[in-house]
Amino acid sequence: MSAEMKSFSLVCLCLQLVVISRGISVPSSSTYQFELDSSGYYTRNGTRFFAVGVNYWPGSAGVDMWNQWPEQEIQHDLDVIKNIGFNTLRVFLRWDIFEPSPGVLNRTSVAQLEDLLTWISSRGLVAHVSCFVGFMSSGYFWPSWKGSANLFASQMMQNRSVEYAYSMAQVAGRHPGAILCLEYGNELDVTTEAANAPEEAVEQWARMVTDAYKRGFKDSGNALPVLVITGTDRAVCHDKFNLGRVDVDLTSVHGYPVKDWQPIKDWTDMTDPLALHLLPFYTAVTRSYGPVMVQEFSTIYTSSPPADQDTYLRGMLPLAWHEGSNGFMWWCLRDISWRGYPYNNNPIEWHLGLIQASNDTVRPGLEAYVDFARNLSRGSIAVPTPPAQGSAVRIFWPTMYASEGNDAADSARRGAILYYLLHVADMPTRIARGSDLPPFDPSHPEPLIVPCYNLTAQDIPKLISFAKAGGHVILSGLAPLQWKVPGFAEFVGLQPGVINKDMNITVELDGHAFSFHAYPDDTRYDYTPSGARVIAADQRGQGCVFVNSVGPGKVIAVVPSVEDTITSGNLLGRER
Repeated sequence: MSAEMKSFSLVCLCLQLVVISRGISVPSSSTYQFELDSSGYYTRNGTRFFAVGVNYWPGSAGVDMWNQWPEQEIQHDLDVIKNIGFNTLRVFLRWDIFEPSPGVLNRTSVAQLEDLLTWISSRGLVAHVSCFVGFMSSGYFWPSWKGSANLFASQMMQNRSVEYAYSMAQVAGRHPGAILCLEYGNELDVTTEAANAPEEAVEQWARMVTDAYKRGFKDSGNALPVLVITGTDRAVCHDKFNLGRVDVDLTSVHGYPVKDWQPIKDWTDMTDPLALHLLPFYTAVTRSYGPVMVQEFSTIYTSSPPADQDTYLRGMLPLAWHEGSNGFMWWCLRDISWRGYPYNNNPIEWHLGLIQASNDTVRPGLEAYVDFARNLSRGSIAVPTPPAQGSAVRIFWPTMYASEGNDAADSARRGAILYYLLHVADMPTRIARGSDLPPFDPSHPEPLIVPCYNLTAQDIPKLISFAKAGGHVILSGLAPLQWKVPGFAEFVGLQPGVINKDMNITVELDGHAFSFHAYPDDTRYDYTPSGARVIAADQRGQGCVFVNSVGPGKVIAVVPSVEDTITSGNLLGRER
């Protein structure tokens, strides 16, 4: 054991004695009750538990909670959370406060955390505990001793992270009745730390921290391993913490109806039907990899007309639930009145509260979430079932959605607009991951639509097999780079030709005229059939939509990018 680890162990022993001396009961070590079932839902002692609640900072202190420690306010807020009908809150441990020097825990803050977990448990609530909070509300709070070392890539920071995670898990493990799960940290996927680290380093850090959490929790005497959640914003939209590559029990999704925070910006306001479908789409993709929770959401603009906020919530929540989210957490309980950093630079955080400070009642327009949460926690809302086999359209999601020519935000944008348009057309959807594409089943002939991704050698052979077994595949956006993958030319029945500078085209198909102007890499190529046949041409007769027979299956290839044309075109014309 390293000298630093011995120091941590002694600190934890001292803190345990402090807790006992203060007369705070330490729950028995056998009371951690949460697991995930085969459908990705939380269970408590074998019964499904639907986590509903809020992200929590006290209104008077915000992120400075651990320094100011407004004890009476916090206890009052816990009563409010309980009385509303919620069962869960997410709490944040600012790393700079909890470990002010390397290997030295802040005894005062840890004792405060012990108190908080005791208060939570005594009310029958449970908590997400976010431990590595160095980024919050557009402010940075890394420990000063970190210096310029990268959180994920630095060996020193990896070691410090493991020991800190182990110690915080031990603290949480002494209050297992208060713990739903432990979290890496708030939105680490959008930090400069993640941007400046190789994906392999991020994955290694996540494995090490997950292991440390589980060891620390177990070493506190718990029989069941603690559940670990990422705390990520939207892994579907970012190029770090890639879905399917991080060793974690469940993945979080955060989402708000704010254009600047979305990969698609061509919509009006939160009442726009497209806005209602964005967070459900991110949930659907994430759920295709494993359990998912909508850990942060809100209308953001709580001063907007109550009817607009009601429309958004009543439209979005059932969709996200249908796509498999196992819980929902509003950001946040109260408006933040404190004006220290980062709120002095970020006024959007001032007015995000679910409840009104004057009388602790829910803000007008936000009752839809409270009603939904109460019904969910009582089991009054049925657990969704997947669309019947053969009744849904499959939306393809590439294995390398954030690399090898694909940008995560662009992949999300293209997939989301397709998801939205299919739902507008009243067509049920399911996500088909390239990394786990099921074989085509002739008894359930669901078509597979592939948006304008850069298809790679990981996915093209699976698509070929899908078509050869009798499946129908629709490809949007062709690029010559894909012909480098063996078998692709035979798959589409085409050969790439010369560049065509006529980007704005009109294509007639089935009695309708469609305009296109977007192509992969902003370059249009002509294509010559080598087995395929033209089913639609542009105004000059150049083939733009082709169909090719691949055994009993068919491949329809569309030269322009349908999704890019829609998302960069006329807002009012996008439904077509």
